[in-house]
Amino acid sequence: MSTLKKPDLTDTKLRAKLAKGMGHNYYGEPAWPNDLLYIFPVVILGTIACVVGLAVLDPAFLGDKANPFATPLEILPEWYLYPVFQILRVVPNKLLGIALQTLIPLGLMILPFIENINERYYVIRIDSENDYIRLTINQSKTYFTPINKDTREEFKLLFERLVDISNLTTKVVSVNSREIEFTNCSANVAYCTFEFICNTNLAHEDYARIAKEFRLIFIENVPKMTTDYSDQCRRFISLIDMLYDNQCSVVLLAESPIASICQINNLSKEFERTASRLYEMTIVQSV
Repeated sequence: MSTLKKPDLTDTKLRAKLAKGMGHNYYGEPAWPNDLLYIFPVVILGTIACVVGLAVLDPAFLGDKANPFATPLEILPEWYLYPVFQILRVVPNKLLGIALQTLIPLGLMILPFIENINERYYVIRIDSENDYIRLTINQSKTYFTPINKDTREEFKLLFERLVDISNLTTKVVSVNSREIEFTNCSANVAYCTFEFICNTNLAHEDYARIAKEFRLIFIENVPKMTTDYSDQCRRFISLIDMLYDNQCSVVLLAESPIASICQINNLSKEFERTASRLYEMTIVQSV
């Protein structure tokens, strides 16, 4: 059995012999801090300095500068990245292509919600050849045409059914310095003629104020507007726009159906929007 004899580091002669050729270290001295704190940083920083110096002073040109937004056509990614790669190929703006790529995981995150909607909610299809808005108008009889004794009586009966005739009042609508007087009013329901509301000097702001004052307006004697009624037709279009924007309803007693009210060529396109709004507005809502 051998005996391991440890050196006596307190011996000055031994320490002198060991110190020769060992640099700054003593025998048994740990690597920290001398080696790790001083020698390694010098070697690492010196290597980095050499590499950077060579790259700056003598760069190696391997081709065109790299452009992350210009993918070479000959580069093909792995198969599972090919759809994403095709987005970059198709979209000319690379930033937009990257934005579209971020939408892919977002779309995958939305899929469970779509499945949840399909499981918990019912889808009711309303596509049909019938225009149900127009059918409702015919059923509720809020657009009366043509103007005759029967339609006029039905028109007035509807007004009497919706308001209290015994409490009809006169309401004055003030716009700036002008006053517009409605003689047959009950709460937020007004009754007037086409002559009164469209053949007088009323402007866009007047109709905007009227739309805020009333929720339902009865307008009788709406004519078939030809070229002689150009100004009246423009006022009528403005009135319907304001009533529609303020979610008001309207009941009309007209000479002709909605589609044929306007007979003015230069206003026909503009009146198409008005006609569409009339189909929706002539449904009497709660007032």
